Amino acid sequence: MPTPAGHLERALRELTIGAVQAGRAHDQLNRTMGATELDLQYQLEISGKADTVIALTTKSIDFEIDFFYAPGNRDSDLERPHMIFGGEADAPVALSATVVAWHEDPDSGAVTGADVAIGACAPTLTPFTGKVHITFQGWGLVRDTAETETAPS
Repeated sequence: MPTPAGHLERALRELTIGAVQAGRAHDQLNRTMGATELDLQYQLEISGKADTVIALTTKSIDFEIDFFYAPGNRDSDLERPHMIFGGEADAPVALSATVVAWHEDPDSGAVTGADVAIGACAPTLTPFTGKVHITFQGWGLVRDTAETETAPS
């Protein structure tokens, strides 16, 4: 029996429409859950005396959101949030920031924070004050705080 005229075109159109509808349903689910691409920005005040040998201190940062590995939801396949930093100081010192440990929720696999080593150095002993600006970027979801916001009885 011959295939009805236009059968292939209708099948392709239904396949395309189905893919678009599935994509829209996925986007709607993400909007409902609050999942989206997010940037978290922090400014950490620092001060001290920078010298020719780098001085380091470690700061622990707890995120207000949970970051997830979500290569199907974003253009990046990074397993951890992307961290970038900058700084400002009242003297010519070189500032650095490096993630030395990630905080993770063992149940959900979410990245919930980081320990960051902050460093400073200068060509000669130089007192300074300033701020390190740190941004964490990735696929995030606002943490469910309903349990923690309930007052104890």
